[in-house]
Amino acid sequence: MIKGIEVHGLNQRENYKLQFNEDINIFTGKNGSGKTTVLKLIWYLISGNIEKVFEEIDFKYVKLEGDKYSLEIINQVDVAENSMTNNIEDRHTNIIFVHNDTKKHYEIPTLLLNRVTRIPSKRNSIDFINELNHEISEVSGGSIFFPTFRRIEGGFSMGNNNGYMRAERFQDAISSISDSLSTSNHTFITSVSTRDIVDLLTRHYANISEQTNKLHIELSTYIESKIKTYSEYSKDASYTPVQTDKGLLDNANQILHEIQEELVQISTKRESFLKPFTVLSDLINQIFQHKGIKVTDKITLGETKEAMFSDKLSAGEKQMLSFLCYNAFSQNSSIFIDEPEISLHVDWQRTLFPTLMSQSSNNQFFVATHSPFIYSKYEDKEILLSEDRGGY
Repeated sequence: MIKGIEVHGLNQRENYKLQFNEDINIFTGKNGSGKTTVLKLIWYLISGNIEKVFEEIDFKYVKLEGDKYSLEIINQVDVAENSMTNNIEDRHTNIIFVHNDTKKHYEIPTLLLNRVTRIPSKRNSIDFINELNHEISEVSGGSIFFPTFRRIEGGFSMGNNNGYMRAERFQDAISSISDSLSTSNHTFITSVSTRDIVDLLTRHYANISEQTNKLHIELSTYIESKIKTYSEYSKDASYTPVQTDKGLLDNANQILHEIQEELVQISTKRESFLKPFTVLSDLINQIFQHKGIKVTDKITLGETKEAMFSDKLSAGEKQMLSFLCYNAFSQNSSIFIDEPEISLHVDWQRTLFPTLMSQSSNNQFFVATHSPFIYSKYEDKEILLSEDRGGY
């Protein structure tokens, strides 16, 4: 969980010290108040993209607090005089990372962080940046980031080859952005499409199928061992006929009882594995006009007989389905959504976060929005970054 952030000199003018809720945090404010910048700053830090902070965000100081770590960055420090400097060659950045009571303190040439130069003599500094990116991305758990420029499939089709090629090139371009920013446990979502949803659900369905098969093998092995035990007991000639009959009956009852208990445990585990799909199906049935969505030949969410193919959904439906799916298969993660209201009808804007919270994935949400239909639901979770919200 992310506990809070303190940042000074954001965009050369803003200072914030923010404490976060464990469930949902909603950033509001006028255009230019820094909502998107704060979201990006937090996500770049936890996802192992520290160099992107220096490329895209203007700040003097930031401290991020997690439940298991803290990361503090003091930007543009003159090492010789311990003061701010205008000489870019003298600028260094102090980075302090604390995890499990272990404190690491490094001074990195700011030129390296800005990728202005690649000096061989600074190899140790580059190695540290890579090491720090990896370490913090691991200890911070998992995360998902939905930017405002995410491409939401739906609405129009390309009627000629040139249009199709342009769409493919655009898809490739935004996919490359996602690939460059996503790390081991942290995903940057640049496209909300049928293909993405199918890939996500197919991957998790295959994983659950594998786990379920292992349970079946485990159960079969257990039953075989119990039958073998019973068979060996029944062949024991040291008992009298009366003792043997009674013993066989008692032993059989005991074995049946143990097998029944094992069946219950296996069934409970299987239900736990399938829970994300079960919850998804229930929600599809409740909130979508079509009570079922056919994702693949093997995967249908909701009612099968009324299922609609996922590629026929509207842009808003794909957006909602994407939020539900990523939330379902992310546990104890941080989910960042910039302007979740994009393509969503106001009714779904009202119900979006109550619905996501009902999935009980124990995720922490960070949301930037202009929609009163979203922030009015959670007045105690709102973080206002300007004197007023602007807009509505």
